[in-house]
Amino acid sequence: MKEAAGRIFSIASDHAPVPGCTVSREIADTGGNTVTYFSLAASTDISAEIFPYYKFLLVVNSISF
Repeated sequence: MKEAAGRIFSIASDHAPVPGCTVSREIADTGGNTVTYFSLAASTDISAEIFPYYKFLLVVNSISF
């Protein structure tokens, strides 16, 4: 695990999106099962060419209205 063990972290606070960019962070690699999270800015996406394998995506919108 690449995050600090025992510490609660916030993707929205600790790794906020950068305008026009997608921010990614690999937090675990268990020998073929990688866990990566992404912070996507408006009008950005996760490139299929960079991540060309099956994925499980959990989308959380942290925008407050």
